[in-house]
Amino acid sequence: MNFKYFLTFFFFFLSSSILSVESNLYKFENTEVKILLGEKKDKTINIGLSFEIAKDWKIYWIYPGDSGSPPELSILNKKLYDSITPGWPFPEEEFDNDADLTTRIYKDDIIIPYKIILKKNDTRLMKFKLDFQICKDICIPITTKLNLDLPEKNYINIDNLKKIKYFQEKIPITLDTASDIKVTTTKMDNNKIMIKIENISHLELKKNKIKAFIHNEEFPTLRNIDVNINKENAKVILGSSEVINLNMNKSTIFFQINDNAFSTRRIIKNINKINNNITFVSLFIALFGGFILNFMPCVLPVLGIKINNLLKQSETNNKKYIKLSSFYVILGIVFVFLIFSLIAITLRSIGVSLGWGMQFQSPYFLIGLMLLLFIFTIVTFDFIKINIQSIFSKFNMLNKIISKKHLFFGNFFTG
Repeated sequence: MNFKYFLTFFFFFLSSSILSVESNLYKFENTEVKILLGEKKDKTINIGLSFEIAKDWKIYWIYPGDSGSPPELSILNKKLYDSITPGWPFPEEEFDNDADLTTRIYKDDIIIPYKIILKKNDTRLMKFKLDFQICKDICIPITTKLNLDLPEKNYINIDNLKKIKYFQEKIPITLDTASDIKVTTTKMDNNKIMIKIENISHLELKKNKIKAFIHNEEFPTLRNIDVNINKENAKVILGSSEVINLNMNKSTIFFQINDNAFSTRRIIKNINKINNNITFVSLFIALFGGFILNFMPCVLPVLGIKINNLLKQSETNNKKYIKLSSFYVILGIVFVFLIFSLIAITLRSIGVSLGWGMQFQSPYFLIGLMLLLFIFTIVTFDFIKINIQSIFSKFNMLNKIISKKHLFFGNFFTG
């Protein structure tokens, strides 16, 4: 009895292994093409279009570049199915320097996964038409027919499904808005585009394992020129011998890091316009920051002094005098910040790391500031009296500079 069950199971297993595993085989110049059945589940079929490509031959990706056409698999009886959807594994890039042609290709063994949705669950025979180009020194267009017998019931072929899933994992995953990976694209000059990929520190980054492609109907074919990487991001430079004219259409960005492939859609922006926007925003932030600064305790009292000075000047009823005095104060302020900027530029040019606010990291600066505040404190409480006017009055030239009769010098040094 047990032997009977064993024989039943054996023949069932044997028949399921033989039945509907693959289509008829097409051969050309040592290249073999066939369809592998991975799984049939109700009305859904997962198949793989398998190419075992001969040495030095190649076929093309969905976006082939400057030449070639991708494989196109269609079902002859359109009444049998609702949809047939291919998945395109990430390709290789090939550049012919002599002909100045860039193409995206498959070599050796490749399986293109397909998902088919049937109209009915009882479909038994599917007839396919396959058009593709295979190239070596020249490209040869080929058309052939492949037939696949389907089992009546749900079916899985583990070996075929394993092969298909291996190439499914090479299909670019669409990045959604929730993804941590950030992609920005900018046109650097007339024929170069940079793709910046950020937040990829969790991936092992190797320069020769990072590739990217851009698909836009109005762009020339771009090839990978250079890759720059650090711990958290990668910059891929793509270039063409032709001028790139940007448009407002979204481009599809495909990129691969090691064995991880992704795709996303972006509008490519001009880096010059981005820089102009950054400059405008920076100026606005600086203006707003300066406005806020006027309400700080170290600045607000000075405004009161200046307003009081303007009120006194208004008593002269001389508009020209008031305008010139305000202008000279502004010149004095700008002059001081110009000196600061020149000092900063000089120090940076000789290799000193300098930025605004860094002085507060220096213990010597903090000690000096504390001493200065201490002096201000004891002067405020009249422990020490310092008469600046009497000190300057001993010097005739300085006395003239701070005199109200010298409009420029008095207001300039006030600024």
